[in-house]
Amino acid sequence: MTPHDLGQLALLLSPAMLLSVLLLFTFAAGG
Repeated sequence: MTPHDLGQLALLLSPAMLLSVLLLFTFAAGG
């Protein structure tokens, strides 16, 4: 695994993590 691969993985993962955190907050606020 090269640092370039790690950068691409981070780019792919950060939006997914942000989305899951947003979903978590909406569930916490609505629950």
